[in-house]
Amino acid sequence: MSLNFYGATGLTGGTDGMLDDIDGAALVDGDGAVVITAGHTFIYHLDADSAAAESSPNVIEPDANGGDKRWILNDVLGGGEVIQLFPHNITAEIQGTWVTSTNASYRFGYIIINNSASADGDELNFKAYMAKGIYTLSFAAARNTYCGIADFYIDAIEVASIDMYGALVYANLWQEQNIVVATSGIKTIRIVVDGKHVSSSDYNCLFSCLSFHRTA
Repeated sequence: MSLNFYGATGLTGGTDGMLDDIDGAALVDGDGAVVITAGHTFIYHLDADSAAAESSPNVIEPDANGGDKRWILNDVLGGGEVIQLFPHNITAEIQGTWVTSTNASYRFGYIIINNSASADGDELNFKAYMAKGIYTLSFAAARNTYCGIADFYIDAIEVASIDMYGALVYANLWQEQNIVVATSGIKTIRIVVDGKHVSSSDYNCLFSCLSFHRTA
């Protein structure tokens, strides 16, 4: 039995050029596919007995004659390696009391800040594609006597927690933690104010850059 390798320019939609438009009748276990989009290159193998529920981009079901056959994501190139959130180009869905503001004391002259009310539980979230792997989370934030604790979530999993209280005041203190992303896909990245140091006077969270750099 010979194996085939297919090309596509998109994942789903059932139209010409999409991965799910390849007729399942012609596919055999072990076939490969590469999908090149504007931002990413996806590499797949065909599992003829998978029967998994479709969940793009991780699992793609052929629209015609799919049966139990599924395209299973192996890797993603050119995307999900570095994710950066800056206040001056923010496209996040902002919840709670988070706002952007200009401030010359901070990197790039802007900050994201929750101090219009500074409440425990203030949340900011946004979506981004992340390939599975190990990342370094870097957070450039203020450290002050009025700062709270920020928890970081990827989907529903808490991956890091940073206490921003400090008697020594910094406007741009870089703090880093290593995190693991178990599966590739579109992730909801959340920052939630979760309490404060016993000596802190408030729940402020002020930062100028959040980034995730994939290291493995």
